[in-house]
Amino acid sequence: MPSPADKTLPFARGDTADLGELSWDTTVFKHLVGRKYWVDDSVHGTGSQVCLRLCRAESAITVARKFVDWGTDAGDFGRYVADLTPTAGAPTKPLDDKYTVGDTIPANSLFYVVEEGPCYCTTEGSSVNLSAGDPVATDTSGCVNGTAAAAGETVIGQIDAASTTTGENVLVWVAPGLQAAEAAG
Repeated sequence: MPSPADKTLPFARGDTADLGELSWDTTVFKHLVGRKYWVDDSVHGTGSQVCLRLCRAESAITVARKFVDWGTDAGDFGRYVADLTPTAGAPTKPLDDKYTVGDTIPANSLFYVVEEGPCYCTTEGSSVNLSAGDPVATDTSGCVNGTAAAAGETVIGQIDAASTTTGENVLVWVAPGLQAAEAAG
């Protein structure tokens, strides 16, 4: 069970730490980057909680229902986000779906990804055949891969309901942690 301090967000979901008003460098609020916070699910109506991970944008990010690509410098993994185009099957987390699609997260600002719990993510654009409960992985465009996670791919979570539609927002129950929990072979 999370402690009360874990429930107090440093800024509201759907906002960035600078609220677009300031120019930040990588040292501002560095101590918060990578921290996790538990909040009630106010997006999907599940009655459950969502764990958010606070990250820093290495460059400006256009909001989409996609998975993040971690930075590559030492200490970046799980803390600094390069963009929304991770390596297919890599350990990743989805951008918090409280953000408005099309908005911009400014470079060096702080924002949230979903560490654990429900989150809308977009299916890939070519072919989708997912059953309810299938383990999901990412494709190279940062979307939910159109087939269940395969051997060697990191399982990000499970899809809530079946989908055969490309480019569709689907509910994914994001699994906790950043380890490479591989799909069965």
